Amino acid sequence: MVPALFLHGKKSGQSRSRKMAYVQSSALEQVSYDEEAHVLRAKFRSSGRTYDYQDVPQELYDGLIFADSLGAYFNAHIRDHFDYEEIAN
Repeated sequence: MVPALFLHGKKSGQSRSRKMAYVQSSALEQVSYDEEAHVLRAKFRSSGRTYDYQDVPQELYDGLIFADSLGAYFNAHIRDHFDYEEIAN
């Protein structure tokens, strides 16, 4: 299966730049993953809000990108399982 994402350069609200990937999902608009910090950034399509999820293992990010339904995978494996903070857009 091919991941449903399209890379797009974007500066984060933090000091270092992170590439956000546009994804084919009705729930999520963009995602990125910081491999060193294990932080998943997700921008939601309906609200336009962006959140950083802390201590997310690489395997869960990979699973998200390759999931048939990104929203269902996110809800089952990430939402309510990791600390998060909203990032100003």
